[in-house]
Amino acid sequence: MKCQPISQVPAGTPPPLPIEITKDSYPEAANRYRLLVIDCWAPWCVPCKQMTPIVEQLHESMKGKVTFGFLNTDEHQELAMQFSVMGIPTLLVVKDGKHVDSIVGVKPKGEVERRLREHL
Repeated sequence: MKCQPISQVPAGTPPPLPIEITKDSYPEAANRYRLLVIDCWAPWCVPCKQMTPIVEQLHESMKGKVTFGFLNTDEHQELAMQFSVMGIPTLLVVKDGKHVDSIVGVKPKGEVERRLREHL
């Protein structure tokens, strides 16, 4: 998976890659982007690896409308616990700085896109 720190993304522009979400970067990302989708994953998680290409495709097709990020739950357990992530993969939908939805488990691209469009 390819992602970049939010510090490398100029304010006011959509990130060219999904952003890396950490305990420290989450507040800025949640405030900067109107609709932020955070893919909670771990390196050992096989279902997470199935979701990664779907998230990357949605990042490309929804650029400018939805910002995507990756949260490594092994490295940032406190943040995952803050959102009550009980299993991975989980997509957290944050709109206007508030957690408004969670999509748990491997889902087809069309289903994820439909759910996200409900928040646009």
